[in-house]
Amino acid sequence: MSWMMAQALAKKKKRMKSRRPRNIDGKIVLDGHKLKNIVMLTAGDFAVIRAPDNRLEREYIAKIEAVVRDRSSRQVQVLVTWLYRPETTMGGFGRLPYHGRDELFFSNHEDCLDVDTVERTCKVLTLHKYKKSTNVGSENDTYFARYFYDVESANIKPISQQRLHIHCLCMLPCNPDRQTISCDRCLNNFHPECVGLTGVNVKAIKEFLCPNCKCFLNHPHDGPQRLSSAVKKKKPKFTSTG
Repeated sequence: MSWMMAQALAKKKKRMKSRRPRNIDGKIVLDGHKLKNIVMLTAGDFAVIRAPDNRLEREYIAKIEAVVRDRSSRQVQVLVTWLYRPETTMGGFGRLPYHGRDELFFSNHEDCLDVDTVERTCKVLTLHKYKKSTNVGSENDTYFARYFYDVESANIKPISQQRLHIHCLCMLPCNPDRQTISCDRCLNNFHPECVGLTGVNVKAIKEFLCPNCKCFLNHPHDGPQRLSSAVKKKKPKFTSTG
């Protein structure tokens, strides 16, 4: 055998070795699995999981960490981490006014499921991409996530890679389902009910100035501390549940 042939054979063996399936807890890791002979399910996908015993519950959402085959039963399974809806967390907070209708929390709750429990794939976007997308909502299998839920400590915290945007006088995170009006001067967004516009058709308003900008225009020589205190005195009570 020539030197060049030996080198080519060695490279081929190396490639074949790199393609050998890895193992996780004695399970063989697969490249993917064809869902109902239509969609290829792979690691990194988000999926809609059928509720156990066909309960009358909202479908579960999970992230596929790996597609595996059990060595003994030869059954194809998926290793997942669950995504929680705000009302299903155990921290005692439930769904708050700033939680969107399609908001989910990432978590560290891991599980191993039969691949047959996977109904279909779905999308979980950042809030920024969700707001820009046109086909959103559970009916389009499109959700968003900006928080992480620790199932052991019941703590909920923002995902570190995302900047948590606070807006309006109520100083709450953005709820994409709630209507807002933009100030023509500072360009910040406000809930109509928080600036005294409850029941008003905000789309018909040609120019809107928020209380802070109005205060500045009326008192241009006042310092920022006086402006801030003036706005706080006019801050309306938060009434909408979003």
